[in-house]
Amino acid sequence: MTSLIIQLHAAPEELAAFVGNVAKTHNMHAVLFRFLPTFSCEIVSDLNALADVMDLKDGQQVVLLLQEPDLNASNQMRFYDHNPNFISFHFGHWSARGLGQSSMGFKTDDEATIAVGKKISKQLKKITLAGVRVTNPKTGESSIAKTFRYTEGALRLEREGVQMLPNGGNLIKLGVD
Repeated sequence: MTSLIIQLHAAPEELAAFVGNVAKTHNMHAVLFRFLPTFSCEIVSDLNALADVMDLKDGQQVVLLLQEPDLNASNQMRFYDHNPNFISFHFGHWSARGLGQSSMGFKTDDEATIAVGKKISKQLKKITLAGVRVTNPKTGESSIAKTFRYTEGALRLEREGVQMLPNGGNLIKLGVD
């Protein structure tokens, strides 16, 4: 089983454009997951308009598949059961508190999905910068996370005062001072 995960902060429209572009480049099917009010999944046929069909402030997920997806799923885990070979993009929530953490990843035995997943991860690394300062707000202790990535759009948002929110309770400052 091969797995890969890249954690990052990205302006939602940047990540949507990237996902749409790599799906087209690698001839993949894109499936949008919606979680509220209940789980649903739908094929995104117009990859140029991915950002238009998403609620970019709601922290949604898009999965890419080389094969035709089986949408007969009542929840996310059932979708994974029916479609085990996918590359996932989680979009961080956007709220008054700030911009949530996003990720790209896969875990599969399928050689074709692994090969495409590695190509997409290289493409993602080309459009992102690496290195953030992570600070524990309670103790003030901080360290550098060298592999955590971010886009120019996320850096612009941070400079405009948008807080970069982690999945955990620490604070994130893009770049390495």
